[in-house]
Amino acid sequence: MLTVNLEAQTLHAAGRDAELNGNFVEAHGWFDEAQIVLTSLTTTLDTDVQYATILRDDGFTYLRSAINTHSKSDLSNAARVLHEAKNKTNGQFSDNHWGLDSPKELFAEHGATLSCLGRLSTVAGIVFKQAEYSIPQWFYKDADIHLRSGNNGYYRVSNAMVAARYERTRAYTSESPPETKFWVARALAGLVWTELYDGRNLKPASRTFFGRLPHIATYGSAVRSVSVKP
Repeated sequence: MLTVNLEAQTLHAAGRDAELNGNFVEAHGWFDEAQIVLTSLTTTLDTDVQYATILRDDGFTYLRSAINTHSKSDLSNAARVLHEAKNKTNGQFSDNHWGLDSPKELFAEHGATLSCLGRLSTVAGIVFKQAEYSIPQWFYKDADIHLRSGNNGYYRVSNAMVAARYERTRAYTSESPPETKFWVARALAGLVWTELYDGRNLKPASRTFFGRLPHIATYGSAVRSVSVKP
């Protein structure tokens, strides 16, 4: 298990609470404070992974703000910070860390960041009509590979469900396309895995599975949900 700095963790939690309450400026402030704490420490795998998780939430806060205000500047900031978070954990996949001996948290957190980049690209394409962002399914597939080597069932199920939602936005017919069904099956498999091996995350994994099912019922519900629950 990776070790976390408790002071930075407390500040990070305060930022997440502010983000979920829509207080985006306050959230960025808390995330900045948490990053300052970690940059004062000796750089290790533990600090890099914790720093990356803070960056990920900071980037996703910009994404939520971009949707609320339709700000292309916030969308750009979201992309910048999320890529910084990805690079932070990606740098740890060296010869010393790759393989079966790698901490499962590293795979989980890196996969979660890749999934957020997929969600960013989905928002950019559907809400902002900006085609220059990367194709979302590339991120979702890469995320799935890492998450299946990780230890967080909630991340795994969540990624599969937003991937299914993205595939649904590509289909204009009333019949669910094959790729959507594939990802729902992946999510269900992840839910079973969570029940067996990650009980602490079973409740949030179940909530995201059943809560996002209505998002993929039709093309319209999928498109609408991107703005409401990115």
